[in-house]
Amino acid sequence: MVETIENTQQKIEYIRQFSSLGDLQQVHEIRYQLKGAADCWQLSAEVKAGTQQNQCDPLCLNCSEQLAKQLLCFLYENAMPPEHWRDVAEDLLPDGTIQG
Repeated sequence: MVETIENTQQKIEYIRQFSSLGDLQQVHEIRYQLKGAADCWQLSAEVKAGTQQNQCDPLCLNCSEQLAKQLLCFLYENAMPPEHWRDVAEDLLPDGTIQG
């Protein structure tokens, strides 16, 4: 985990690394990132596999810092692929938390 403060915004990044498992899985990593302040948080993820890089659309969260950090940690600890995390966030978070 890397945590920094940029101007007045907090930035937290978790990096999940995956090893090569023959034909089952290629070496890749998922970077989960949370930026924000007060009750306005942006959650994003990026998948890197070799020279390929894929970013997902960020989630804008209207919630407490604690809840935003808990969601970030949940996604990281469960190695949630970015293509599924919006559905997971909608299931876990109170209505109205996800903006847009």
